[in-house]
Amino acid sequence: MVAMLAGAGCAKPSLESLLPYPDEIQSASVTLFNLEDEMGTKVVSRCVISNPGEIRAIRDCLIPGEPSRFAEGMMRFPMIAMLDFQTTRGPLRVEFPDSGKNPLCYRVCDAAFLRGGSDYPHHLRDHKVLYGVDSEWIDESVALYFKLRTQCDEKTAR
Repeated sequence: MVAMLAGAGCAKPSLESLLPYPDEIQSASVTLFNLEDEMGTKVVSRCVISNPGEIRAIRDCLIPGEPSRFAEGMMRFPMIAMLDFQTTRGPLRVEFPDSGKNPLCYRVCDAAFLRGGSDYPHHLRDHKVLYGVDSEWIDESVALYFKLRTQCDEKTAR
């Protein structure tokens, strides 16, 4: 398992206190793992995103979020992506596994979160805005993975 980055961003347990605002994020280093690798260790893409609009789009995929036992249980599966944010508060890592046809499950510091929470009524709207998908039931982890993959592929094609 990948060690978590310790940083100023890991001081408090709520997502609001952990996840920096977009203007506090200087860059996001993206690491994507092979989706077919059962160990979650084979890196297939890496890039650094520093464009404020792209950083905001990534951060928007993580909010709102609530601490979740379900999400904690999903953390036993291989990670498919890591985001290492360089922020004005220090480095911060976000990891997420393939959590199936569920809302995005991810870990920030030692806390696991479920995007939207357990009774969130706006998944359909969010899926249209965040991923361009007109469905309430999607695999959010894979949708975010491919959104990040597209951004990395565009950076390497330049």
